[in-house]
Amino acid sequence: MDPNQNTPPNYRNRKPDNAFALDTTPRQFPTMESPQGGFINLLQKRVPWTKEEEEKLAEAWVAASEDPIVGDSQMYGSFWEKVRAIFYELMESEARNADQITSKLRDIRLKCTDFGGIYNNLLNIRKSGSNDFDVFKAAMDQYEKTTPTRKAFPYMKPWLKLKDSPKWKEQTEGSSQSSGSKRSRNPDGASQQSDGRTHIDINDDPIDLETDQPLPRPVGRNKAKKAASTSSNSSVMDMFGDKFDRYVQLQETKAEVMTRMEQKMIEAQTLFQEAQETLQTKTDMEILKMKADDLEGKDLELFLAMKESVRARRRRRGVVYFMYGWNF
Repeated sequence: MDPNQNTPPNYRNRKPDNAFALDTTPRQFPTMESPQGGFINLLQKRVPWTKEEEEKLAEAWVAASEDPIVGDSQMYGSFWEKVRAIFYELMESEARNADQITSKLRDIRLKCTDFGGIYNNLLNIRKSGSNDFDVFKAAMDQYEKTTPTRKAFPYMKPWLKLKDSPKWKEQTEGSSQSSGSKRSRNPDGASQQSDGRTHIDINDDPIDLETDQPLPRPVGRNKAKKAASTSSNSSVMDMFGDKFDRYVQLQETKAEVMTRMEQKMIEAQTLFQEAQETLQTKTDMEILKMKADDLEGKDLELFLAMKESVRARRRRRGVVYFMYGWNF
């Protein structure tokens, strides 16, 4: 038996292909023919993403963006090809195509950015005695109440993967400028920068330099608070261990239940619409088969107008009559 038979392929080092190339496999282009005749369902059932897939996708983005050789400053298509390759390697499967991966990661990044903004705001204004876990729960509650969909934040584990990534912080937080730095213009119009410290003339007496130098400025309260929270912010899960895991599992279960309920409602609505369509089609066909031998005058005009209305409606719905051998 070949010992390498079950070894997953190394996607990281494979030759890159076009991440957005059109997949022309037959499964994506169903034919109108079917063994039973008539139309087949052109809409494939959407396979929901698992929590493991979402977490691994976030992990793949972090790995690709922090690759010292690649990074996220490369060509757009090459970066997404790298993300996709790492995701395939982590999942040991190629079940998701490029469009599914980019669409899902776009949704993850959007929602994680919104949640991260709420979390950071609450972290900066938290009350004395509250810990990071309290802030996290408050952020979860606020996200659910303030987002348009009124749904719980669905990407907790992906957010934990993303939030401490330098590239993620760089993209979501942006660059901050010092509040003590001011710019002024001299009479010549040149821009000068003042940072609040004493300027020293190199021609001054060295003794004066020692006596006139100001004491170092103390670190501001906000800056010190932010520096202190940076280390604690990255240890939410480590600090609370099982308590945090149980909370995450509870929220994920809640989100999954809501998703299943929504899916069942969609399926029930689809079945109802299909039943209505079947009934309408049967009624339309009965009308079109009716004869007008005994009608004349206004009654005949009304009957013919009704049949023409049915034909127009069926044409709008894409019914091809000749497939059934009907000639109206």
